[in-house]
Amino acid sequence: ETKLRRAEGFLYNGNKVKLTLQFRGREMEHKDLGIDRINAARDELLGVGSADMDARLVGRQVTMVLSPLPESKRSLKFNQSKDDIDDTDDFESEEIEENAESSIKDSEVSDS
Repeated sequence: ETKLRRAEGFLYNGNKVKLTLQFRGREMEHKDLGIDRINAARDELLGVGSADMDARLVGRQVTMVLSPLPESKRSLKFNQSKDDIDDTDDFESEEIEENAESSIKDSEVSDS
């Protein structure tokens, strides 16, 4: 669910998303389950994106690329509002600013 929420946020912001499922060991015997899982994820994200191609098995991986829908047709399912999508970016920028301020203070203390 977390991965789908993040993918929905990327699609809502107009970015493409590549879904990849990697098989390990004996999982190769159940390729159909992996393809079903990727298709289920695609169905969950239909409100914000559409598949460029069907799920494709390449070696030990199943991949699918999703493109965002036009802005007027996008609807959120996992994120309640657009603010939920932007919160992580705000947190990261605040953290960077705090780190920069603390390094400036440290350099001022060492200069004295």
